[in-house]
Amino acid sequence: MLDSYPEIEVSVSPELAGPFSFTKTELSQLLGGSTQGLFVRVTKSARPLAVKYDISEYLCPNLNQNSWLPTKPGAHGYMQVGLGDRDRARFNEPEIHPVFVGAESQFRYFGTYELTRVERLTVGEWLTLPEKYEYSETTKDKEKEQRGRNVDDILEDYRSGKLRAPCVLLKCIGFDMDFYRDFVDASRTYSAAFGTVTTVSSQAPSASPAPTAKKGRKRTAGNRFHMEGAEGGVEGEQEVGSSPKRRRMSKAPAANAPARTSMRRSGRLSTKLPAAGSGRTVNEDDDGDGVSSGSGTEFNGDDD
Repeated sequence: MLDSYPEIEVSVSPELAGPFSFTKTELSQLLGGSTQGLFVRVTKSARPLAVKYDISEYLCPNLNQNSWLPTKPGAHGYMQVGLGDRDRARFNEPEIHPVFVGAESQFRYFGTYELTRVERLTVGEWLTLPEKYEYSETTKDKEKEQRGRNVDDILEDYRSGKLRAPCVLLKCIGFDMDFYRDFVDASRTYSAAFGTVTTVSSQAPSASPAPTAKKGRKRTAGNRFHMEGAEGGVEGEQEVGSSPKRRRMSKAPAANAPARTSMRRSGRLSTKLPAAGSGRTVNEDDDGDGVSSGSGTEFNGDDD
């Protein structure tokens, strides 16, 4: 259960309390790697910022495909990744990467995460997912033995428990403030040079924190970073990302967590990083070119 892992307390200076969100193109230009994919490797295309912070890969999961992702920087969550031979081989041993969580086309930095494959979803957990049909379509695309089948039949197999969706735990282990500051500064320089706009909100979000996880309840509708403009009542949507190196990173207290027994999540994403001193706030890549084809729950992007 996620309650077993204390959340990381993230306190930033006022000028970084945005929150700031970025497109995949901006992430690619500032860190390197492809604009496609959940897993983005930057071994050949690493930008100076990625070299400075020793980033060889970062993750960009999107709430549209994974509704149990972390809801704010420092929080923990799950993603349903592991269809197809390539993805199934990931996270059987813990991996540590920066994570940028996305809503629609905008991504925000959430911190450095340890990712570990855990037990597959039970039928009860599966039934709480809002994107069941889309996930069944992805299963047909990525699992070779399912490609000739009707999507409705695959969906029924998930409902009956004959098929069980994979699951990966995302445990936040730190928030690299130096990286975040440099990344925001680099994004401002990029925006000024190319005429893009780095999305930022100065008002506290109209969002409720994720409650204690209990079985049988799913995240409330929206699956996005919800915010309202300080003036004029303008609504917008924002997202997040992650960082690698661990200089001046807040550390999570050690905890011996029991096995996951439930994954209910509700509430909208918190989009405001607190000012210092405040409380804590895929498709299969068949041809190997690093660009996914079609739509679905999982995407993989490589640059080498």
